[in-house]
Amino acid sequence: SKAYERYSATLADTKEGDAKDFGWRKAFDKWRDIANEELISNLRSKDFLAAQRELLLAGLDLRTCQQQMTDSVAKLLGVPSQHDFDELTRQFTELRRELRASLRAQRDAAEGARGVATQPGKG
Repeated sequence: SKAYERYSATLADTKEGDAKDFGWRKAFDKWRDIANEELISNLRSKDFLAAQRELLLAGLDLRTCQQQMTDSVAKLLGVPSQHDFDELTRQFTELRRELRASLRAQRDAAEGARGVATQPGKG
C-alpha cells in the first residue's frame, strides 16, 4: 500500500506538460522502481526478519517431528529408517573413496615399476 501511495503521489505531482511524455512505459518503470524500493525496505525490516526467523525455526521443528514420527513407524514395522539409509550411503561413499585410492596407488606403483625397468642401466 505504501508503494501505491508513493506512486499515486508521483502521478499527482506530474505536471501537465510532463504528462504528455509520461507514457505507459515510463509509468511502469516508475511503478517498478517504487515497488522495488518498498519491497527491499520491507525485506530488511526487523519485523520481517523476525517473522522469517520464526517461520524457519517452525519449519525445522516440523521436520524434526516428522522425522521422529517416521523413524518410530519404521521401527514399529521393521523397515529401514532414513537414518539407516543415510548410514549406508555414508559407508558406500567411504568404500568408493578407499577403492579409488587403492586403484590409484596400484596404478602409480605399476607406472613406477615400468619407469624403473625402462631406464638404461637399471634392471
